Formats: sequence, structure tokens, C-alpha cells
Amino acid sequence: MILLDFLGQIVFTVLSVIGFILTFFSILLLVLSLSSRIELKRRMTLLYPNPRLVILIAAYKPNSFLLTVLHRLMEARALLRHPNLQSEIVVLFQDTAPELVAKAKALPITVLEASFQHLSGNPYHHALRYAVSQIDEMDFHPSHLLLLDKDNLPEINYFEKLLPHLHTSADLIQGKRLPLNVSNASEQFDFISEHLNDRMFRLGLLRLGGELEISGSGVTFRYERFREAIQTLDSRSPGMDKSLMIELYKKRFVSIFAPELVVYEEKSAEPTILEKQRIRWLGAQYFNAFCHALDLILSSLREKWIAPLLYLIVLLRPPRSVHALIAWAVTGVEIIYFFIYSTFPNHLILGVPFGIFNSLCLIVSALLISESPLVRKSMLQMALHLPDFGLRIFRSTLQGLKRENQGKFIHTVHHFHDTTLRTEHQ
Repeated sequence: MILLDFLGQIVFTVLSVIGFILTFFSILLLVLSLSSRIELKRRMTLLYPNPRLVILIAAYKPNSFLLTVLHRLMEARALLRHPNLQSEIVVLFQDTAPELVAKAKALPITVLEASFQHLSGNPYHHALRYAVSQIDEMDFHPSHLLLLDKDNLPEINYFEKLLPHLHTSADLIQGKRLPLNVSNASEQFDFISEHLNDRMFRLGLLRLGGELEISGSGVTFRYERFREAIQTLDSRSPGMDKSLMIELYKKRFVSIFAPELVVYEEKSAEPTILEKQRIRWLGAQYFNAFCHALDLILSSLREKWIAPLLYLIVLLRPPRSVHALIAWAVTGVEIIYFFIYSTFPNHLILGVPFGIFNSLCLIVSALLISESPLVRKSMLQMALHLPDFGLRIFRSTLQGLKRENQGKFIHTVHHFHDTTLRTEHQ
């Protein structure tokens, strides 16, 4: 009997700790959603009257859609016709079909070819360092670098909207990534995840006094900050963007979220591709949270800067779909308990049962950032498929935490079945 009481106490303690953690992050997501609705304009000084922009695409096994991207970049650049912006397009081909490379070489761009799979550590880190070393040897001397993925199709007026930001002292300018297609549950899940990141971890963090989290592409850096940061990326990390953030946080920087800078991309159309992609994303998130927590804390203390601490908290959060799945499952148990015993279980937060409290926080957060019909429709679809996606993301989290995935960059393949721009969400 004593042993059962002891085990019961342990179970209660563990569940209480989990409940406290989930409640903390439910409140955090609610606060970030609320803060994202606050208007903020950062004061910037004029620093670059004549910016020079290099556009870098590190393309691993690209398909012919990359040519569509390159032609769009050239069209957008030609449309600007602004004497104060000089630009250069650089594509680093890795393990690419020779005929595709030949077609790219016929365009007025700089083409590089290399392979990094034989090197130890994250191959994408090697690719970026190699590309920068080649850019340094060019007679161009850029002030800024725009990092794009091989599937990022910019809007035709992209550079016209980017130019005013390039004149300023901003170290980092993050644009908005929108889907080419939102036709099934996986694409809707991917789209909503990106939208939530924009509202919570870009707009929301900025409003709370932090700096935004980059999305990994569609982002422009001051060239010297980017060049400096990629030299010391942790090669064990399974991703890139969060490792880059760790390096940027070593000294103060200023970031801007510019949603008018739109690139379109193909979203993950199949659940298996989505699951594989999240192994990389979540593996990188928790690797950097656990291995670089002290770096962020020391940076915050050294610079007297709250932004690194806020970013550490964001890295430590549970995946939203897993978070919501647990909250809703506990809510269901509480409701069943109430119908049986005419009272709720004795685990209350401000007088509200734990599961219901967390679910309410998540629902209110979702309502605060559901400002368009497409977002609301996609959120509803995601809610209906939550058990499936929640379990898939949970599996991806466990896989991402495995040591065997450190130092890898897990590539995912997109099939471009339709390149027509879908703009119903605007």
C-alpha cells in the first residue's frame, strides 16, 4: 500500500510538472498572438544609399523549376531599373543533372558547382561557407545577401519593395513565404505552421522586445553579419536557420519583418514528406535549445539584452500540434469526468481545469491570428486532422532528437505540379 501511494505521488508530480510546462507555453503563445496585433515601427538610420545585393541559391539536386525561379528573379530585377541597386545572382549547384546546369550557365548569372556530401558535418553549412568564399573573390563586394531556396518564386515587384529596407541599418530583413498550392491537408498544415510562425515568432517576438526568428529563406542579411555568422555554425546541428540565429545572437542585431516581400513556395503535399521535413526542423530546434542555452543566456547578460532569452524560451517550446493534441485529450477526459462525477478533477488553474484552460488559450490564440478566410479554413482542416498530424510530429520530434541525425541536413523533395500563383489569401 505504501509503495502504491509512493508511485501515485510520483505520477502526480510528473503530471503536475508536465501540466505546468504546457500551461506556461500556452500562455506564451497567447501573449505572442496578442502582441503580434500591436503596431510597431522600428527607427532605422540611412546607412546604404547605394546597396549592392547578391542573391544566393544553394541548390541541392534541383529540378527544372529552378529555371522558373531564375527567370523570375531576372524579370523582377529588370523591372526595378533603379540606378542605386546593383545585384548579382549566384547559384551553387550540388549533385545536379548536367543539362540543367548547362541551361543555367546560358543565363546572365554566376554558376558554381560543388558537392559536400563527402565532408563530415552538416553539408548545407559547408555549401554556404563555400558560396561565400567564392562571392568574396568576385569583383562585386556586396553590402547585402538575399538567401533563397531553389523553390522560392518571388513576386515580380520583390526588389522594388526590398530596396527601401536595404538603405537602412537593419541587419536582417525577413520576408513572407506563401504557398503556391493549398489543396490538401498536408499543404494546409504546412501553410498554417508558416503563418503561425510569422505572427508569433516574428511579429510577436518583435513586439515583446525580442528579435524575429528567420524562416531559412526569403531573408536578406547585411553581408558581413551573414559572412561572419556562417563561419562558426555548429556542424552537429541537423538544420541551418536556428544555428545561424545562435551565431547572430552573439552580438546585438536589428531585424525587420517585411510581409510585403513575398516569395511563393511549394508546400509539403504528402504527410510522409512533412514528417521527414519536421525531423530536421525539430531536431535543429531542440539541439540548439539544449546545446546552446548557455550561449544565449551569457549573450543576454553580456549585452544586457532580453532577445536571446526570449529566443531560448521559443526554442524550448513543445511542437504546437503535439501541445494542442495533449491539451484537447486532457480536456476530453475532464469533460467525461465531469459527466460521471458532476465535478471537475482537482487540478485547477485560476479555477479552470488544466486541459480546458490550455485549450482555451490555444483557441483564443488561433482566433487572434485568423484574419483571412484561407487561414480560418486551413486552421479548421488542421484541427480535424490534429490526431494524425500531432502523432506524426511527435514521431518526428523523437527522430530529430536522435544522435544519428546530428550533423545531417535532411533534404525533402517537392513535386511542382502547378506553378500558377494562388493569391486568394491576400
